[in-house]
Formats: sequence, structure tokens, C-alpha cells
Amino acid sequence: MKERIKNTGILIVDDSNVVRKSLTLVLTNNGFTKIFHAQNGHEGIEAIKNNPEIEFCILDLEMPVMNGFEFLEIMNVKNQCREIPTIVFTSIENKDSIITSLRLGAADYLHKKYSSEELVSRISAHLRNIFLVKEKEALIQKIKYNEEFIKLEKMKANFIDTLTHELKTPLTNIFGLTSLLKVSLSEKLNEKEAEYFNDVEHESETLNETISKLIEINHLVHKAMESPEKVEVLLTDVMKELLPSLQKSIGGKSVKLHVDFPENANKVYTCRESLKKVLLEAGQNAIKFTKRRGNVIFTSYKEGEKIIIHVKDTGFGIEDAKKEKVFDLFYQADDSSTRKFGGTGSGLYLCKKIMESLEENIWFTDNEPKGSILNISLSAYNNKKGVKDE
Repeated sequence: MKERIKNTGILIVDDSNVVRKSLTLVLTNNGFTKIFHAQNGHEGIEAIKNNPEIEFCILDLEMPVMNGFEFLEIMNVKNQCREIPTIVFTSIENKDSIITSLRLGAADYLHKKYSSEELVSRISAHLRNIFLVKEKEALIQKIKYNEEFIKLEKMKANFIDTLTHELKTPLTNIFGLTSLLKVSLSEKLNEKEAEYFNDVEHESETLNETISKLIEINHLVHKAMESPEKVEVLLTDVMKELLPSLQKSIGGKSVKLHVDFPENANKVYTCRESLKKVLLEAGQNAIKFTKRRGNVIFTSYKEGEKIIIHVKDTGFGIEDAKKEKVFDLFYQADDSSTRKFGGTGSGLYLCKKIMESLEENIWFTDNEPKGSILNISLSAYNNKKGVKDE
């Protein structure tokens, strides 16, 4: 606050050059750095209009061209320029003149037989009060904005909930009826017709997964979430459960999966279901961006009290500038018009949110000579969790 007061632009409006110089000397000697001058009320009004740095005014009443009363009337009554706090600084001892200036909007009055300490103290006190009021008003606006933002976020969350569930119900029926028709007509379908059914099933399943992700993202972002329960989890056990789904994601790409979790980096302390979601998403993402006959490798190592999981791919890699952005919702690493790789850009965002809920980290690095490494940091399961070290 003190520094802000000293950096306030102060305008001295007085027809006496001697007074302007003496006031400037007093103010600069007391740390004020931005002092502006005007010889009459007209110059003062123009200075305020043209210089947004001016936030306070010291005003003489008796001046040629435009006196102090006219200055106050234009600023505070006629509102022909922005209003700034003003101390009337005059040798007039007529009480009626003083009362008139105060009625016209002056914040204070000080006789020219002043002491430096009194002048500086009065200016500082007025500025302190002004800044406190501004801070209070800004806080009130921020609270109002936050309340409105929360209200809109709740509306958005409810809309997404409704939309996703409304989509999921007919989609389940489409998927079920397609499978039923495929089985009942299996002997009558030629190769091309069977392929059509397979395409419908595949696209329905893909859309269903996307809707499920959106539902979970909506839950993570907009709803109060209890801290996930953490337990001892073996990485090898989790991967055994995920391998069938990952193999299905490979399809006909001839991508090879490798899993190598050494014994000293196999046991973590985390939420099992959350980890499964992250590793599945990480694996599917790596497979998607790995070319035919490429490799996707799951491995881990211990670093202090952390286990770092690496999900390596041999794809085209990620530019340094995009390594953080890929975790944004709906962001696509491949932003070309062709969008060869598909997807909604929600998977890595979901991973990031899950890791945040676990109070853990996730980030990308380069996989030399080509490709990317998704780094997943988790707490090692050790004696700090109430069990013996292995």
C-alpha cells in the first residue's frame, strides 16, 4: 500500500510558479515520484482528461482563466471529466468559500500556511482510504463474478450430464440391436454387408467410450469428489487386466506391446481404479500415434519415494511447445486439416485430472531417437504407509 501511495500521480493546480515548485519539493522529498503541474483550472481539467496517471489533485481557488470553484464544478457537478480526490490549497480564510469548495466536491481543505508533515499526512490518508475503497469494490465484484461463474458452471455441468445420458441410452440400443441383427443374419450376409455391421459396431463402441469419458470429466471437474482411497497396487497385476483392451486397440496395426516392471519398481500406493483408467488411456494414446510395426513399452523405475512409470511410443513425437497443451481439454496434438488420428482430445485431459485428484504428476518427455514418453509419477508403497519395506 505504501509504495502504491508514493507512485500516485499528483496534479498541482496553482497560478504561482513559486507555490508549484515548493509543493513539488515537499512531495518529492517525501517519496512521491509523479508530480504534474497546471497554471489554472482549464489546464488542470485538460491534464486530467489527457493523463490517466493523475489520481489526486492539490487545487488553488484564486486563479485566472478558470478558478478553483469552476474547476470543481466542471469535474464533480457537471461531470465533464473524470472525478479525482482534490485538496483545496488556498490562502483564503473566508469560511463560506471553504464550505462552497467542499460542497462542490473537494475532499479536504488546507491553508497555505501549512506544514510539510500535515500536507503529506493528509494526502497519504486520503489516498489510503481511496485505495481501500477500490480494493473493497474490486473484492465485491470478484465475489459477484465468482458466484455467477459457479452458477453457470453448475448449469453447464447439468446440461452435459443430461446430454450425455440422453445420448448413451439410444446408443446402447443401437449397439445391442446391431449385434442382434448381425448374429441373426450371419448366414445371409455377404462379406461386404458383414463389414458394414462391423463398422457400425466399432463406431458405436468408440462413441460410447467418448461419452463415458465426457461423463467422467464432468464429474471430475464440476462435482465435489472424495479423495480416492489408496491401497497397495502391483503394476504387473493392473497391466494383466488391461492387456486385452490394449490388444484390441492395436487392431491390425502390428504394433508390439512390451511390459517390463522391475521388482523394485512394481509396487505403488494409489487408487487402483484410477490408475487403471490412466494406464489404459496412456496405452491407447501411445498406440494411436505409433505407426505400423512400431513399439509401445510400459516400464518403471524407482526415484526416491516415487515410482515413475514410462509409457513409451515410437510415433512422431510431440513438439516442446505442445507438451503442456496436450493435457488441455479437446486439444489435438495433430491439428492439421486432415486430423488423421481422430479422437476428441479428452483422454489426456482426463488422465491429468485423475492424477491431480491423486495429488500426483504426469508429463511428456522425448523418446530418443523418436516418439514420446508419458511419465506417470506415483508414490512407492513402503513403510511410510504403515507396512514394511520389501
